[in-house]
Amino acid sequence: ERIAELQAMARAAGRGRIPVSLCGAPPNPEVIATLAEQGVDRCVFVLPPQPAEEALPRLTRYAEVAASPH
Repeated sequence: ERIAELQAMARAAGRGRIPVSLCGAPPNPEVIATLAEQGVDRCVFVLPPQPAEEALPRLTRYAEVAASPH
């Protein structure tokens, strides 16, 4: 609802569509697809500080999710 409100305000002010980013999105293709339907243009995943052996598999998962069709 807030995204639609933002875009309506932009149109009323004579502006084009405002890109919307979501920080801390879950790395879940279904959730990302729903967010895209709601007007989110970009999702940013969170990578907590952790050793490489833990971070690399997480990065691989994020890359797989990012590459999947939304």
